[in-house]
Amino acid sequence: MDDLLKKLNVLVKATLNDALTGDSRRSKLVSPNTDTPSAVQEGNQQITQLRQRINETLAFEDELQKQIQALQAEVTDWDSQADTAVNDGDDAKARYAVEQMQRAQERLAMAKSDLAEHERVTQELIYHVNTLEAAVDAAKQKQTDDASSS
Repeated sequence: MDDLLKKLNVLVKATLNDALTGDSRRSKLVSPNTDTPSAVQEGNQQITQLRQRINETLAFEDELQKQIQALQAEVTDWDSQADTAVNDGDDAKARYAVEQMQRAQERLAMAKSDLAEHERVTQELIYHVNTLEAAVDAAKQKQTDDASSS
């Protein structure tokens, strides 16, 4: 999933740069004027697709949150089992429970780290999509202004 977000981030940055500078080789091949209706329409289509991807990434974040909650419950359960084993005088069972608790804590820490990184990348993607949308809106406004002054 990280690779997908990195690729989307690169795509959004490139598209945004192209929209702002008008330096898209692809756009120039299609049309020398990047403010044409087809360029604006293409920008809107890309924004729609990117918004769908953002919704998917937000859903994935919900999944990560559920995994974190499950891991927290697992840590609590192993801790409780370790306490019970210590109270019962079963050192082997207590050691095993502590080892399992530590493994669950490691997985929990990794899941929290993954979630934090995912949230950061998602927020960055949302920012770039919003910036792209503003650039497309500016191009639409320029089209409208050019059409009304002609």
